[in-house]
Amino acid sequence: MQFLDLLVRLAINVMLVYFLVNSEFVYVSIAAFLIIGVAFLNYWNIFKQNSLPWDVLIEKEEARLQLFYRMANLSTDVPDLKRKPKKRHAIVRLITKPIKFDQSSTFVYLYFITFIRSGDYFGMYLRLMGLTVFFIYWVPLFWGKLIFAVLFLFVTGFQFITIYNHHKTLDWIQLYPVPETLRRKAVHQLIFLLMFFKVIVLFVFFIFVSDLIGAVIYGGIGLAFTLMFENFYVKSRIRKMS
Repeated sequence: MQFLDLLVRLAINVMLVYFLVNSEFVYVSIAAFLIIGVAFLNYWNIFKQNSLPWDVLIEKEEARLQLFYRMANLSTDVPDLKRKPKKRHAIVRLITKPIKFDQSSTFVYLYFITFIRSGDYFGMYLRLMGLTVFFIYWVPLFWGKLIFAVLFLFVTGFQFITIYNHHKTLDWIQLYPVPETLRRKAVHQLIFLLMFFKVIVLFVFFIFVSDLIGAVIYGGIGLAFTLMFENFYVKSRIRKMS
């Protein structure tokens, strides 16, 4: 029932946004009444037929609180921030298989697994990718598409700099017989690969929404921006954080 309720509310919200963008205010009103109807239906099912699922409510409240902490953590240190890892065995095996099993790859292995298993980073990366594709598709002018693509490319690189301090509360990392330079290098590699992969995906997407010339223009600008951002901004930020 929870999954069905989620699908219904998601479909109604998509309809609401779509009709609102297209100025179909009659259908917007219908979608709004549908949302109100679903709310009353949930009220009836919970209060009239079933008891309140307190365990689910507590879990959702904790998730919302952690979302607020994650947003605040972008600008300041939040000691109460909890990170719940996900298993994702198939993706972990796919990502870690090319990594060499030696000391020089210690932090590469650690940070790549951290990115995959952490709902904060992996989920954020997928959401940013989805938002970028959405704006590129809906913005009519090519230069508008290009501006949004580069803007979200910057946001992608900026958001994942904080992964450097993800394990700062774990003392056993300090026991690694590995130089600190390899730790910084691993973060550089991760951010560069995330931005580079996004450039490739959007390059292919630009071919469909624009043309090959537009895709080449974005690919060149995106790759140049990635190299400059990683070599100048990311290095200075990580140097200050370390």
